[in-house]
Amino acid sequence: MHGMGRSPRSWPHWLLLASAAVAALLFSAACEREPTAPEESGELAAAAAAGGFAAGQAGSTAAAWHGQESTFTLEYLLRSALHKVRTEKGDSAARALKARLEALEAELRAAREAHDRERFERAQAALRAEQIKIVLEVLGNDVARQVVEGVSRALTEVRAQVAAARAAGKDVSKLDAGLARAAQVVDSASAALGRQQYDRALDLGTRAASLVSELRFAASVLDGSFIVIPALERLVAEAYHKVVKEQGRDSARALVAKLEQLQKELREAKQAHDRERAERLQAAIRAEQIRVAVAVLGAAAPAHVLEATVKVLEAVNTQIAALKAAGKDVKRLEEAAAKAAELIRQARTALESQKLPEALHLATQAGHLVDSLRRTLHHQK
Repeated sequence: MHGMGRSPRSWPHWLLLASAAVAALLFSAACEREPTAPEESGELAAAAAAGGFAAGQAGSTAAAWHGQESTFTLEYLLRSALHKVRTEKGDSAARALKARLEALEAELRAAREAHDRERFERAQAALRAEQIKIVLEVLGNDVARQVVEGVSRALTEVRAQVAAARAAGKDVSKLDAGLARAAQVVDSASAALGRQQYDRALDLGTRAASLVSELRFAASVLDGSFIVIPALERLVAEAYHKVVKEQGRDSARALVAKLEQLQKELREAKQAHDRERAERLQAAIRAEQIRVAVAVLGAAAPAHVLEATVKVLEAVNTQIAALKAAGKDVKRLEEAAAKAAELIRQARTALESQKLPEALHLATQAGHLVDSLRRTLHHQK
């Protein structure tokens, strides 16, 4: 949509509006909950090793609804380990740990870009093994026991949620299959723990944690307790798969070719610690994501985001009102909700005027803000 030779000032005004205000409100709302280990922002993988975007990618919304199992995923444990080292030993020690992963991450990226499935799987296994090693070194072998026991409890909770959905007449056949698979992995993890094979127990336990987290999310969507607000990544994934189905994989890869290139340049900028270039690339990636989604999905893209965002905001406002009635200070939450409502109003206006890129930009800004509010309120339960 917009060439990289252009400065941010030359991009459409709507692509730059509200970002600072939204960021400030997100930060303020986040301050309302208990602090956790710092999370590092993820990158959109423009295409997986041998088959494009992951089907069913939920985007950031999945992170807003989870149980205790989310603290037992390998990603969370690794962040916790790095945070512990940084707190206790300083930034240089944390950087030394991360350096152990950098070459493995580079190999994984190279395999993905080469669409070499076998190489990708080897690199992925090597990276995971090193991550597990770091977690055990920093947090100790007992973390494996905590993970296995915690995931077992979480699995029991999700079983009950699926049973309730079944009793309500929902089709839970796919969830049943997932539960059976998760139970097998938990049993194998418990067996490894009994043999004091802590690395294998942690590997299997964290895999089970991810499975249980996905099952809880899927069950929550099925029973209506969670409404997905599509992120741009999800919309691009939908566009990709639509083109694969209607025009073939070559056309789909051509659709996301520019995204792949921009992602590659972004990784290079981050590795070079070039913040200004990285920020320009992130803005260009967002513009390209919007272009792809609108080109394939049309007005349905912003309309879908708006519909979900409005429903979730209604629930969020109800929760905020309840907190206010209980005497809680909800000023920042109310400000963020008001900002989301204004973004929704602007997105609707743009949609009615058939300004689809602007409408999608504003709708996803609103969705991101509402998702953050939902996450904040969920943590306060």
